[in-house]
Amino acid sequence: MIAIGIGNDGYVRVQNEATYGTAATGSMTLLPVTAETLVNHVVEPIEQNNVIASRIQQAPCQGRNVNSGVINIDAHPTLVGTFFHYFDGNATDTANGTAFNHVWLARKIGESSEESFTLQQALGTGLADQFSGGVVTSLTISGDNSGKVNFNLDCIFQSHVADVARISTFTFPVQTPFNFGHGILNIDPDSEAAFDQDINSFELTLDYGYDLERFKFGSFNIKRPVFNTIPSVTFTANIDAERQFLTFARSYEPSKLSLTFTHTEEAGSGVPFEFIVEIPGAQLNPETEIPNGNDRLSMDISFIGYGGTTTNSSGLDRMWDVLVTDNTPAYDS
Repeated sequence: MIAIGIGNDGYVRVQNEATYGTAATGSMTLLPVTAETLVNHVVEPIEQNNVIASRIQQAPCQGRNVNSGVINIDAHPTLVGTFFHYFDGNATDTANGTAFNHVWLARKIGESSEESFTLQQALGTGLADQFSGGVVTSLTISGDNSGKVNFNLDCIFQSHVADVARISTFTFPVQTPFNFGHGILNIDPDSEAAFDQDINSFELTLDYGYDLERFKFGSFNIKRPVFNTIPSVTFTANIDAERQFLTFARSYEPSKLSLTFTHTEEAGSGVPFEFIVEIPGAQLNPETEIPNGNDRLSMDISFIGYGGTTTNSSGLDRMWDVLVTDNTPAYDS
């Protein structure tokens, strides 16, 4: 039996695949993940409870191979585009001086994002586990008024290989992650002037609604996940109590939400690292309320996105619109 050792000797690295389920390890990117990151390989048992004239419990046999987990990571400016690439597929890429802009629009056609990736995970000093056929099924961005912006990627993988050799050379991003000082929320109601809203904390979740139960006869591994329902968007935030949000909630006034993070470090000459997420057709929860109390009041607001036109959608309705500015020429493979 081998002890895993000190946990901070572990690492996680990824690479997008040319073909779904075919491991790609030639130029993997190390991710400075948080301790909440963990991908597991579980072999589900098939119980046997036959009547066989015995009181000895019958051993189960092998069932589904379930490979799933979470990548939790701060919003490093050189990695934000990678997260959206794995979630939304290929981007529309254009030059922005010596930097580059990348646009992702929520998909309206096809069965999936058409993107997959390989992940290697070493826990402590142990050998690595390798997971291929990775698909990001939902993506959550969150933050508060004292720390960094965080990405949480829910993932499912097709297959698993144990005891992959460790690497010995490590290179991680040097830029400071996006934090609360870089961000602003703009709310643009359909029939009123747009305004910037001060927020204390927020959470934005984009979910494609994948079918995660695609196990079929002939294999213990899952087939490629496909879209199972309409994509969903939710945005929640805590703000100082303001009565105008009660009016919005009661009037069902749709708004476009724009969450913008602009870094102080540059992606190119005079061009900062930046990412913007637009949520069109967002409606405030009709049960929005201002709590009662003796102290200065804050309130929780919650929006659901219903889609609409966005800055980059060329007049077509989409559920979300993402623009990333960084130093990577393209996310197209």
